[in-house]
Amino acid sequence: PRKLMVKSLDEIFAEKIPEELVLDGVESKVFGIGLESYTVGSHELMMGYAISRGKLYTLDAGHFHPTEVISAKIDEMEDYTARIFKAVQEKPEKLPQIKSFMSYYLPTALKLLHSYADFDQAGAGGENVAGAKADIERILDMLVDGFKKQLDKLYETEAMDISSDIDVLENMLRRDGLKDDESGFGQVAQGGGM
Repeated sequence: PRKLMVKSLDEIFAEKIPEELVLDGVESKVFGIGLESYTVGSHELMMGYAISRGKLYTLDAGHFHPTEVISAKIDEMEDYTARIFKAVQEKPEKLPQIKSFMSYYLPTALKLLHSYADFDQAGAGGENVAGAKADIERILDMLVDGFKKQLDKLYETEAMDISSDIDVLENMLRRDGLKDDESGFGQVAQGGGM
């Protein structure tokens, strides 16, 4: 069934529609985690499909109507997740760098969000539920920060390369007399303009 699903999705997405009209994306089946013995559109399958095909991966909020605070955190996580997937799509050699992100952090974040939604839907307002919801809200802040750092780490090598290039360029400018001081490149008033 999964091979048929991937084949079907490929056929659906074969017709190219301009991005200004529609953004192609997929969504996994995440409700009922641990209850179903087999889910064709599993989180792992759909996330892998999204990354390998350059499609958006969306989170199913179901009947969950989060507070503004939780909504903002979900939006931030979705934004960072999309940017992480885009970075990996553009440079597939970075895929091993997001192994923990894909196999643990993102699925666990989804599980926590669904637990939060379940608490909301149950309407239970006891001490245990309030404490669990507060814990989820707290960890979502940490996850947003973690997703941001994951994205940043994907560009670590490029940032180091740029820093090295700038160091070499500054040294050459200084050596060739084209950089007079720390405030900028040669000064025009002294005839050192470029």
